[in-house]
Amino acid sequence: MSDNKKSKTDEKLKERIADLSQNLETDELQSIVRQIEILIHNREVVREFQERKAARKLARDNSTEEENLDVKIIESEDGKSFRLFVGNFPKMFMLDEMRRMVKLCHSSKTPEEGAKKLFVWINNNRKDFFMDIQTNNKEQVFLNIRNCLVERYTVK
Repeated sequence: MSDNKKSKTDEKLKERIADLSQNLETDELQSIVRQIEILIHNREVVREFQERKAARKLARDNSTEEENLDVKIIESEDGKSFRLFVGNFPKMFMLDEMRRMVKLCHSSKTPEEGAKKLFVWINNNRKDFFMDIQTNNKEQVFLNIRNCLVERYTVK
């Protein structure tokens, strides 16, 4: 769409919103304003995330040093949550999530199978994991996570 056509469409939409808002009560207007604020905030969050993601990718692509794929887990004092670190990137998991992951890893016949099951479970249940933990070597990351979970935890 050309800039001129987009500008005309934007103006028509803004006029339509202004016309429709004349018929709304104060509380309805406040609700609309809050929704607009949320949309603007979300757009900014997504933009910042994309910029950080691009910067991390550029840093990884330009890096000559080996990627840090070390895994460590820090349990909260109450034992209800866990911070799983891959390199310097932390992800929070709740107790029930950790139990599911540990069970998956222990039920696998080989470490590689456990890593694959873990990848599938995280992909299905915690897509946010991939936003922060970015690597070119996912197989090794999940193998390292699997090994850490099996070494530190047993199935109840």
